[in-house]
Amino acid sequence: MLVFGVILIALAALSIVGAVFLIDGGHIEYFGIDMPALYLFVIGALTVVFIGTGLRLIRYGTRRSLQSRREHRELRKLNEEKRGDLDRPGSGNGDREKP
Repeated sequence: MLVFGVILIALAALSIVGAVFLIDGGHIEYFGIDMPALYLFVIGALTVVFIGTGLRLIRYGTRRSLQSRREHRELRKLNEEKRGDLDRPGSGNGDREKP
């Protein structure tokens, strides 16, 4: 998710750079294609959607990664505690002395 979000933002940035540097006054030529102003508006709207979607995907991927790390940390801690309990004599793990 994180990588896909970064890719969407990079595509949106490329679109913005193209719009800023490739438009010549009243004549609209976008990456070598003559187009009406309405098409450029639609491209701009899609750019905003791509940026928003990219940021959401990055946020979702980051949250998911953090949650996974927390769960692994907690499971490691519980595993270490359980191993510590089993190492102690008389801990109720079935190692009773027979009379």
